[in-house]
Amino acid sequence: MPVNREKEDLAVYIRRVREEKGFSLKDIQRNAKASGHSISSGYISQIENRYVSNPTKDKLAALARGLKVPEEEVFRVAQGQKVEENADFIDSVVFELYEKRKAASPEKRAFIDKVIQMLVEDVDRDQRQAGGA
Repeated sequence: MPVNREKEDLAVYIRRVREEKGFSLKDIQRNAKASGHSISSGYISQIENRYVSNPTKDKLAALARGLKVPEEEVFRVAQGQKVEENADFIDSVVFELYEKRKAASPEKRAFIDKVIQMLVEDVDRDQRQAGGA
């Protein structure tokens, strides 16, 4: 279900998402590092407290990975645009897979796509059987 948010600045956005997910600054740093990005908890704190107002694209990408949100969402917030979230999707294992797929090798992406297609076909089959029963 889409959730409309009033336009919020990057500092407010980071704190809100961090608190909603129960992440500490160190959690965000660890999440970013686990996805191959680098951002320190101190730097995140500086953004939250408005000491840094114009982080680089790389830091915004790291922040997105650390917060486990789409990069595009963080970029929109950083540009002062309103964000519409799909809260159920963002908190799902499907979103996590979607984010990890972006960084995967072409072979791994093809494998992930094949597994997803198999799951979709399985669900479709179950739905057809349930409709015919």
